[in-house]
Formats: sequence, C-alpha cells, structure tokens
Amino acid sequence: MKPYRSMLFVPGHKPSWADKGLASGADALILDLEDSVPAADKDEARLVVADTIGRLHADGVRADLWVRPNASVSGIQGKDLEAVIRPGLAGLFLPKVFDAEELVRIDAVVSHIEAREGLEAGSVGLIVSYETAGSMAHCEEMAAATPRISSLLGATGPSADVGRELGFEFTPAGLETLYLRSRIVLAARAAGL
Repeated sequence: MKPYRSMLFVPGHKPSWADKGLASGADALILDLEDSVPAADKDEARLVVADTIGRLHADGVRADLWVRPNASVSGIQGKDLEAVIRPGLAGLFLPKVFDAEELVRIDAVVSHIEAREGLEAGSVGLIVSYETAGSMAHCEEMAAATPRISSLLGATGPSADVGRELGFEFTPAGLETLYLRSRIVLAARAAGL
C-alpha cells in the first residue's frame, strides 16, 4: 500500500459527500457502511457505495477508494462485501476484528468474490483496525494472517471502541495507550507492513 497523507471517512449513504471528499484533496476515501450509517439505511447505503465506487472509478479519480464494512459480529458484513467488491475498490477497512481466524475467513470470502467478478487475485487490500481487547491481545498473529493485509491501525483515541472496551481514562499525553501502540508498530514491522 502506498503511504497516504490523509484518509477521509465519508458516510456511505451520502453520495455527494464522496465528491466533497475528493474535492478536499484527500489521498484516500473510506466509504463508510458502519458507524456513520443508521441501521435503517444500511441496505440503501450498500447500493449507494457500490454506485459511488463504479462512478468514481469510471471517472478515473486520483484518490484510492476504501470501504469500511460492518463488523463480522454484526451479521451483515457478507452483504456489504458482496455489494462493494468491484473494480475501483482499493480495499476494506475492517472494524472490530477479534483474531487471525476471522481475517482468514474474510480473506476467503474476498478471494471468492474477486474470482467471481474477474478481479486480479489479491487486488483488494485489508486495513485492520485494532478496536477490541481480543485484537490487541492477538495483534502479531493478526498482522501475519494473510498477505492481503495492507496496513494496521491502532484505534486508541479517546472516542475509539478500544478505549471504551478497555476502560481507559485518557490523558492529553496519551501514555496509557503507549504499550498498545508500540505492540501494533512491532506487529506491523514483523509482518513486513
């Protein structure tokens, strides 16, 4: 994965926001199907995101297009992947992953859809977002779970899921997350990321 200066999250159910995101000059857009989309709008958002990827790919946009699907535990991630894996998608920004086995299962599904859609094998990357206690405890195995992994993200901010799950009391210096951030950096380097 090439380095990005900026990645901008865009609610998947708001197609005009993707155009605004591109106008901002972001290096990558993350079309969100997870937290920014109300439950009642999830089905429509999948269609909108699929259309947005197709439209922007046809226009030859400079920014890479990523999608944040709903987590596996939501029960609707499969629908998300079926809808959005298509030409023009750089990859998936995976939320709330728990362990390496889950990444292997996701890799198998993505591989199947790539083959069915005539996409180059391995062309859809994965960014793994460490947001659970389980993922933090298994970050090294997860980083090496599949060659499809492009990057790791340590979601350690005060409003992030991992902070709530681990019960951190955040400070301005952020030293309470230093151990976790260091583990993620070490896991990434050990896996060649």
